[in-house]
Amino acid sequence: MHISAHRGRRLKKNAQGFKISWKGYKLHLDTACCGVPISDVLTGANVHDSRVALPLTRISAQRVDACYELMDAAYCSTVSREEIQAAGRVPLIDHNPRKGEKREFAPHEAQRYKTSSQRPARECHGQNREKAIP
Repeated sequence: MHISAHRGRRLKKNAQGFKISWKGYKLHLDTACCGVPISDVLTGANVHDSRVALPLTRISAQRVDACYELMDAAYCSTVSREEIQAAGRVPLIDHNPRKGEKREFAPHEAQRYKTSSQRPARECHGQNREKAIP
């Protein structure tokens, strides 16, 4: 998969109907539970965070042995869950209902997700991916 690192430009309409645009770069980080960066990918600002999630996971898997992959609802997809499980890790991805019912975590998964996601957030342009390393 090719992800462009060229400075991106994006234009969209906001909720009030006004056009907004931006250009630049985004740094996507995959971090350990303690906040230490494991891997990073630099892309144009127009690349959606979800396109970088699995490439970051693959890079990080070469560097650390992780038990869990913690992601927010923006990364909810069957493809992500299946790839993470196939690699022998537990996907803790908040469910995005997308026209359906929201699936809740099992109690032990909810506790791990809550504990890990309550730490102060680092500025990563919406990228909220973390690894729980034993």
